[in-house]
Amino acid sequence: MSDILFATDFSPSSEPAGHFAGQYARRLRTRLHLLHVIPVRDSGPDPTHRLSDLARRIGAPQDSITEVVTGAAADEIIRYARRNAIELIVVGTHGRTGFTRAILGSVADRVMRTAPCPVLTVPGRIPPPVIRLKPHCGQWSRPALALMRGERPISPIHTTSVESSRPRSS
Repeated sequence: MSDILFATDFSPSSEPAGHFAGQYARRLRTRLHLLHVIPVRDSGPDPTHRLSDLARRIGAPQDSITEVVTGAAADEIIRYARRNAIELIVVGTHGRTGFTRAILGSVADRVMRTAPCPVLTVPGRIPPPVIRLKPHCGQWSRPALALMRGERPISPIHTTSVESSRPRSS
């Protein structure tokens, strides 16, 4: 994976998604794109500095890209993902349901339905992630250390624990 997109509306419910995106980008050693879409009718202050501040707050890698565009949020997120060969989109959800969701719509829902890549949606009520790695049996194996240092590509690791069915002798 080389590029992750975090799309934000600067709401409190989008912040946990930013933390997840930052953690994934650091762990996978990928470039993080932070995107904010300004609605066409919005003539407020330029959010470029807010986006840069957010990048620092979520611990975005140094090579992260910040961009502000104008348009319909879902359409612009998809357009940006296609134009930049994004491999994962991370968006926050407000948690609206029922009538409110039907009236206001859901940018996350539209992005999930039309995205050219996988989409990770993170509910706004989730606390920021803390990723802790702990060795099994008290020490890291050489392959695990190489994986953490980024020397090996990530691949599934399957482990099995087998217990003997024979009774223990006393």
